[in-house]
Amino acid sequence: MIGSLGFFNVKGASYYTEGDLLTLLGIVFAFLSVVGTGIYLWISKAVREDIEKERKQERAVAKSEIFVVMGKISMKLYRTLYKEATQSKDKTGKGKEQIDESLYFIGKAIDKFKEVSVTEYPREYLVIKNNLAYYLARKWDYYREREGDDVFRELLEKNTDQAQAYLIDKNLAENCMIEIKGTKDLEKFPDILKNIVDTELWVKRIFSVEPKVELPKKAAPRRHN
Repeated sequence: MIGSLGFFNVKGASYYTEGDLLTLLGIVFAFLSVVGTGIYLWISKAVREDIEKERKQERAVAKSEIFVVMGKISMKLYRTLYKEATQSKDKTGKGKEQIDESLYFIGKAIDKFKEVSVTEYPREYLVIKNNLAYYLARKWDYYREREGDDVFRELLEKNTDQAQAYLIDKNLAENCMIEIKGTKDLEKFPDILKNIVDTELWVKRIFSVEPKVELPKKAAPRRHN
């Protein structure tokens, strides 16, 4: 019927056949098909990017945890094989090497964790921060020689470079503990709470001294994120 009679728009407009209508509908469907394909491809790309981002984070976390474990092993060696020797008793310097290794590995863990969303892996982040503060405290316990505050302060003030290095590490360790203690829902991680409490005691005891030296501006303490 449409083919025989045709159809009109307003008076004076061109006459449209059924074939014209089918062509128009074909164009509309083709357009919708293209748009639909575009939306599908856009969604697919977004999903692939999210999956790749998640996989990248998982790889970064895994590598970071490997460095964390290596740091723990080095500290374990210092505490057992080298019997927590301080500077005067560490004749070969091997004990200090293990402390340095612990700090090196936790630094690598921090660098790798920069690729990770802290909110998605809060426990791993807390472990890294806690271990960093603990290793810094053990480093200065090595130099402190189990001496009291007054003696240690005198030792530091005799060597300005060492005193400045001490203050940088002191600020870093204390900032780590402040950040850890300020973590929301910290009680959700009972398996690491004891270690955090122990580290806090170490930081307070070892970094109880405030030598009378100033930090150079270029050596201002920085926080690991």
